[in-house]
Amino acid sequence: MKESVKKQLFLIPLFILGLAFIVSALLYAMHNPWHPYVMFFGEYGSDKVYTETRLVSKEQDNQQQVRAFTESLVLGPRTNRFLPLFAKGTAVEFCIVKDGKVYVGLSKNALFFSEECADIKTGISMFKRNIVRNFTNIDTVEVYIDSIQVEG
Repeated sequence: MKESVKKQLFLIPLFILGLAFIVSALLYAMHNPWHPYVMFFGEYGSDKVYTETRLVSKEQDNQQQVRAFTESLVLGPRTNRFLPLFAKGTAVEFCIVKDGKVYVGLSKNALFFSEECADIKTGISMFKRNIVRNFTNIDTVEVYIDSIQVEG
């Protein structure tokens, strides 16, 4: 009889610990402040395109979410073997989402040529591709550099 009581006393803290773990995991899943996105970047010395998964903070509305994504995208890849889309120092000046379109303004640093980033046409094309692939409610992306619309 005493052994069954000891066994029950051992199982009670184990049950409480397991329950606490399950509750904390559920709370974390419900309030996770990050959203995973897939970003596409070219590789140094080749025409291959690779993906990189990045966590971007969840925002209140779609416009803020797209802005957070584009700012993270402009920073470039985390891996050294991938090419950034634009030259260092490029920043997002504005990002407006309206009726399935995104209007993104980049600083004039995006025009600077560097061997350490993709050429301007490829950079803009991949920039648009990244946004359209990650946001299903967006069909078109218009990019402006130094307030002038550019095609890519």
